[in-house]
Amino acid sequence: MYQQPAAPGPKSSQWGALARIITEPSATFAAFADRPPVLPGYLLQMAFSLAGFFAIYPVTMALMESQLANTPELPPEMMGLTRTIGIFSGIVGVLIGPWIGGAVVSVLALFFGQFQGGGVGLTRYLGMVGYAGVPQALGTLLSAGLTMVSRSTAINLSASVFLPPDANPYLKVLLSALNPFSIWYYVLLAIGFAALHRVRPSRGTAFAAAMFTISLLLAMGGTALGRAIAPNLGM
Repeated sequence: MYQQPAAPGPKSSQWGALARIITEPSATFAAFADRPPVLPGYLLQMAFSLAGFFAIYPVTMALMESQLANTPELPPEMMGLTRTIGIFSGIVGVLIGPWIGGAVVSVLALFFGQFQGGGVGLTRYLGMVGYAGVPQALGTLLSAGLTMVSRSTAINLSASVFLPPDANPYLKVLLSALNPFSIWYYVLLAIGFAALHRVRPSRGTAFAAAMFTISLLLAMGGTALGRAIAPNLGM
């Protein structure tokens, strides 16, 4: 019979687990298998995403304004409106993004959990997914910091950085998925899913692989849609 890893000692906390999820993922998920805290993982993601947004905001707006400046029919006052809309929508997006993404993955986990015998509620999945997202939050912050330092377009941390600008867009999407922080996230999803069902970590691999595949297909679909409507927008 499979024995879960020993849980961290009595001094462990739901906030300290944000660091331990990096160093001791199996033991940390096992410690919270009965009731993974929901808030810590998402609050960290929100904080890091917000910091990343403000880090790259000047670079993003400079590029946008240079493009708008080449549009002669655009009135000058639109520049200020664009800046206001950009910062408002950006802040809202980074604050609700982790929750929306976490909720979607948790609902899918609830479905896949039925094949492991069920018995795990949506809230427990939501807490697990929040902790699993810590590496992605770190990747977002690192990418934003590098972008701020370089003062150029967003720094890409995936394998797609090696592609030329005119490379096949679908190949770009595929290689963009090969991001070490994203892969780390899927590994933690597998470990966390297995911990909630008290099975070997390898039993969570199918769920993580399914989430990766769904994410990749959605990205491919978005690229195809963008290419389909671009000619109608004169792009």
